Amino acid sequence: MDKLIALKTVIERVYVAINNDGRTDIIVPMASMAHKPLVTFATAYEAFIKSVAVSSALFDRWLNIQMQVYTELRDDQDAITQFAELFQNVLNGTEGGAAGMIPAERFQDTSFIIALAFRVYLDAIVIEGVKTPREQPAEEGAAA
Repeated sequence: MDKLIALKTVIERVYVAINNDGRTDIIVPMASMAHKPLVTFATAYEAFIKSVAVSSALFDRWLNIQMQVYTELRDDQDAITQFAELFQNVLNGTEGGAAGMIPAERFQDTSFIIALAFRVYLDAIVIEGVKTPREQPAEEGAAA
């Protein structure tokens, strides 16, 4: 699990770039995932994908974000696999974690894993001048 800090750092850096580049339309859909419990992440992810798929520009933005994460990982590409293993181990090793079990094939889905990494690592991010996903307004009509 030696590559996880690289993934955390990249997720934070990419999130700051998203906030600072003026194209912040992806922020609300991402924030909607942050307002859902981790044990219901699979459902939150599906809602996220449906919300970004309504616009080709927004969907392209999500594709670009994923590629930015992989590009910035450079020699730390194994971080993605380690993160998937970590998440599964934590759920399996936590009493009641079985409620959040995600089918194994989802952990082969790049988009799912990158979204999950944003959900996990941005939960505790503190960056002056940048609103964290938890501080962003939830989507209208979304249940917390």
